[in-house]
Amino acid sequence: MAEVPIRELVGLGICSTEKVQDKMLGISLRRREHFKSDVVWDVFGKILQNNAKFVLTDRLELHFFFM
Repeated sequence: MAEVPIRELVGLGICSTEKVQDKMLGISLRRREHFKSDVVWDVFGKILQNNAKFVLTDRLELHFFFM
């Protein structure tokens, strides 16, 4: 993330390549200084625990957004 200025807004979207009809889930836009790896892993873990649509064998796409 060194190339993204600290005041930029960044977000992350996660979607399954197996179930293309499912919505993208993830982290809403926030300032880059609040977008830490522990936040990403925490949200990712909650998505996997609470969403039966994601199966551990599914292929996932990660989309990184910034503005």
